Amino acid sequence: MIDDIYEAAFDAAHCGTMLERLAELVGADSAFIAWHDTRKSAHFRAHWGDDPHWQQRYVDEFVHHDILRPVLAAQPEGMLGTVAEKLDDPDIRASYFYTGYIAPQGIVDNMACNLIKQPTVHGIVAFMRRAPRPRFGSEEVAAMRPLVPHLRRAVLIQSQLIAAANVAEAHRQIAQSSRAHIVLLSRTLDVADADPRVAAMLGLRVGQPLRASTHGRALATAVADGQPLVVTLVDEDGTMQHLLCEPQALGNDPFGDLALPDRPAHALHVSEVERPHAIAYDAIATLYQLTPTEQRVLRAMLDHGDAAGLSAALGMGRATVRTHLHNVYAKTGTAGFSALCNLAHRFSRAVLPRGDDLNR
Repeated sequence: MIDDIYEAAFDAAHCGTMLERLAELVGADSAFIAWHDTRKSAHFRAHWGDDPHWQQRYVDEFVHHDILRPVLAAQPEGMLGTVAEKLDDPDIRASYFYTGYIAPQGIVDNMACNLIKQPTVHGIVAFMRRAPRPRFGSEEVAAMRPLVPHLRRAVLIQSQLIAAANVAEAHRQIAQSSRAHIVLLSRTLDVADADPRVAAMLGLRVGQPLRASTHGRALATAVADGQPLVVTLVDEDGTMQHLLCEPQALGNDPFGDLALPDRPAHALHVSEVERPHAIAYDAIATLYQLTPTEQRVLRAMLDHGDAAGLSAALGMGRATVRTHLHNVYAKTGTAGFSALCNLAHRFSRAVLPRGDDLNR
């Protein structure tokens, strides 16, 4: 049973089998284990033997009427308890929860334990018996008691794994909204993960070798050399698109290979060369104390690159435009258009704005 518990701790797919084995050990008809970590936004719930119809009814109808829940919640952490004696209480038998949920299912007892009972983490394991089985006895409680510490550790392990998965998903979402998309590769250059847009463009598939893609051989060479590479794509209408692919070796603790043998060892940062960069104009204006009009001149100058045409574009006189432009040069410490472009490039936004903001 201890082996089953730790199998489930490291792979939630084994939770059903673990619960079934535990239920057999104590003669239960159904079992569930659940935990919630509010600090890490990690949670999990696994069932065995429950009727899906009653599961849903509990969530939709009875959860707020569960008068036995406070009884189990009041138990000290790590202590097993049963509710059989409470089921003999006339007030409980007359309750909506008993008459609508307990009695129709023939539930005669519930043995449960607060595996973790902390302000931010709560974990519980519970087993139910239905008629014609008798109530849980001291033998069943004694059989389960030595396993409680292992179940508690399993909850903490799984919580950490889920939290780590949440962090990985957050990084994935950040990469998808950034200017450079990410492709992760294993040590053998299999595709471990890839932004869907870039994967479609390069013909990559997660789990397949990088070399299996159309441009895979060139990309593999770039990874081996550690040098950037430009990949040219041609659409059906002859339109060309260029992707700048920059390889990066990822340093990881190899001890993690025990849990994830095909861990990411390389990353490809893929940028669409033709996709315009968005400049953080508001940040430039704030840092260098530009007036709203000077900020407009800065935007127009970088968009058009021609001081002669700014007057018509902005609806200002040429002398006024020149005055504002010289103010921008002075405040930003730049001496001409080239230096201003270099400055603006340093304010390229890492996360591209949506919609019209991209072309402002």
